[in-house]
Amino acid sequence: MASDQEDEGLETIDTPAALVRELESAFVGLNVLVVQSEAPSDNGETLSARFAVWLLDLDQVPEKWPNRWKLLEIASFSEVYPGQNSDVLSDRAAILRRNEILLDEGTDEPLNYRYCPQCSSTQLSKTSRNTPKETIYFIRCKECGWGERF
Repeated sequence: MASDQEDEGLETIDTPAALVRELESAFVGLNVLVVQSEAPSDNGETLSARFAVWLLDLDQVPEKWPNRWKLLEIASFSEVYPGQNSDVLSDRAAILRRNEILLDEGTDEPLNYRYCPQCSSTQLSKTSRNTPKETIYFIRCKECGWGERF
């Protein structure tokens, strides 16, 4: 995918990294596993990013992408990276998706789980204990008993 960074009438958006994050967030509504498969390429006029995507329904691919991004290619992994194994990227995509679902990024709590990683329950008990040196945070699932401390 590629984006024009400076088109007439458009403001320059933050940084290349911010543009790539904006594009990556557009995949959220597609309910896919996605991970950046190469470092973005920025030549000063255009910014290119390549993503590996699993479970993509081609009928759900948006016609318009944010900030004038353009879809340049959809190809199978083996065509783009002949002879390479996709396991590392697919594992990374699954972990990122798991964290996106399990963790609440909108909070600054140390144990910011929304769901139990063992049984997916929302019945989580969060407590803390102050000691003279630190605050210890606890989380426990009321359904399966899973717990963690920080």
